[in-house]
Amino acid sequence: MNNLKAFLDAVGYADLCGSFFPGAPRLEVWRGVDKNLTDKRLRRFYSLLLTGTKVATAEFEPGEMEILEPLIQKNVLIRKHDCLYSNGLSLYMVMGYWLFFETPNVNPKVYYGDDSFGLVSRLRPVRGGATLDLCAGPGVQSLISSAIASRVVSIEINPYAAAIAELNCDINGIDNWEIRVGDLYDALPPDAVFDHVVCNPPLLPFPDDELYPFVGHGGIDGWSVAWRVLEGLPRFLSRKGLAQIIGTTLSDGVEPMILERLGAWAKTEKMDCDLTVIVQKALDRESEYFKGLVYSASAMGDNSESNLSDSYARMLSETNMNALVTHSLSVRHGSGQVKVTDLFNKSVSSGSLWYV
Repeated sequence: MNNLKAFLDAVGYADLCGSFFPGAPRLEVWRGVDKNLTDKRLRRFYSLLLTGTKVATAEFEPGEMEILEPLIQKNVLIRKHDCLYSNGLSLYMVMGYWLFFETPNVNPKVYYGDDSFGLVSRLRPVRGGATLDLCAGPGVQSLISSAIASRVVSIEINPYAAAIAELNCDINGIDNWEIRVGDLYDALPPDAVFDHVVCNPPLLPFPDDELYPFVGHGGIDGWSVAWRVLEGLPRFLSRKGLAQIIGTTLSDGVEPMILERLGAWAKTEKMDCDLTVIVQKALDRESEYFKGLVYSASAMGDNSESNLSDSYARMLSETNMNALVTHSLSVRHGSGQVKVTDLFNKSVSSGSLWYV
């Protein structure tokens, strides 16, 4: 892997990745600059490793094939019919770390996206402490935390995603990162304690009885997994520790629908919560985000856009909700207080879901 990294640095691949905003991986953007690449070496590695385009093996020099051999052996690359092509993965760079994740598509299993970077940019691991990364996916939060924490443990329910995290651990040469397959805290010994717990759960509000991409389905309030993460925090978070969760939920335009339940949980468990509302987006049949959620579900092929639109509109009507809100949540042991900071101002917006 060291030879591969050195070669990609030398050919300009790392610099090229750094020219894309790391918080918004977009396949159409990557493909849009393909014709601008006049360096043939850079272009064939860019096509192979980032955009997922087939490249004839004859185009590679013998030394280049040797450099790629570890990825072929690990089944990251497929060699067939005199061609090389990616096995559905892209190699990207995020804040100086190499990251394999699933090439962007409508139904990813090994997800890295805008919300992933939204959490990455907020991470506050404890120097010399232990970090727990739940719903870790390909492990970008773990990668960033490993530079500060003395120990990082990732938990991922999908064995394939965990295997990609192992690949990312390998290519970056991280030696303080452990990756486990399991369902949240069930993968840990009962006496485990962490100074820093992070989670980017499936977070999009969607009807419970409708299919949605696995990495995104957060149930009606968007918190079906987040509630389970909170349930285990009093036990697994150290007394002076910090938990950070990113997510979305529904709103009636005034307050998030999870607020009352969050307040009751915090009071019972004596956990202090800082909920920051970042952005609010209208949800109705004509709104961009309503249409986007319905399209993502229909792309799975199990239901029509029309039926899904009816189902989603019905869910909003039954809950009296009309907006999607994005938020970050910090949790500590304390007295049971919930503080809400609402940054949304419709006249001041960056256009992002995760930043004002």
